Amino acid sequence: MIERIVVGIDRGRLADHAVLAALALADAFGAQLDFVHGADHETAGRRLAAAARWKEAAATAIERARAECVERLARLAAHPRLARPSLVDRVFVHPTSPPRALLEHVAASRADLLVLGAHRHRPLLDFGGTGRSILARSTVPVWVQPEAPREIHTILAPIDLSPASELVLDRARSMAQTFGARVLVLSAFRPPLFAYDAEDGGASGPTYVIDDARNEERAELTALLDGFAWGGVPAETILAEGEPWTEILDRQDDCDLVVMGTHGRTGFARAVLGSVAYRVLKGARRPVLVVPLPEHAYGDRRA
Repeated sequence: MIERIVVGIDRGRLADHAVLAALALADAFGAQLDFVHGADHETAGRRLAAAARWKEAAATAIERARAECVERLARLAAHPRLARPSLVDRVFVHPTSPPRALLEHVAASRADLLVLGAHRHRPLLDFGGTGRSILARSTVPVWVQPEAPREIHTILAPIDLSPASELVLDRARSMAQTFGARVLVLSAFRPPLFAYDAEDGGASGPTYVIDDARNEERAELTALLDGFAWGGVPAETILAEGEPWTEILDRQDDCDLVVMGTHGRTGFARAVLGSVAYRVLKGARRPVLVVPLPEHAYGDRRA
């Protein structure tokens, strides 16, 4: 159940798609919206905040940033929900960096979803390298919206049989039930590297090594999906062979939403987004819902 959604906003157009997507999600789930902006660059003198003049300057900068964010929302006022005064009251500006502002607001408000904008011609989330940190450290699923919102009829759910796979299936099922969509489960088999010749990429040993690995993975996939309760959601399985991120991006035009985990079977390091998720997000034309593992915590949500 999604009851509170945090939306990252700025004072330009980068967040417009995210705002509109969050509004649609809030309508679908009956959720509360919080619009959050990090104004760290506005308060460079915060180290001297003990001095009254710096406190006053910081407060003025925050109010200016908030007013500009509200004005940006007002430009999207064609949407009926943005015309509600109570919605504008949900604009929060924090005197810290955008990643920290978003992550700490999510934790403090006990939000269930974080929605971010993206631009295909700029660095991920336009936050530079810290965009990866936001996605890797979030305690809640992160919805990244690179395009104007669309109706959701088909959801692509790539899994790799890592601990995140069942979480991805759970979230894909929940979204499909809410939007009346179907789910395409994608499993991309990547042959073990030792089975190939480093020079020409051809098989360097007996093909049964690859066949055994492929059959073992597909048997594990069958067991997982046979035991999963879809709750009436139409689901189909796609078996592919190749780099997972390439297979995902090649199929994105056949879906309206991609639901995937932050990290896969190759493991992870704290505050570093998995390579597959990062590459998908860099090349995504469709919204991507990134589902974190419980271990990827930022602070303590129970505090």
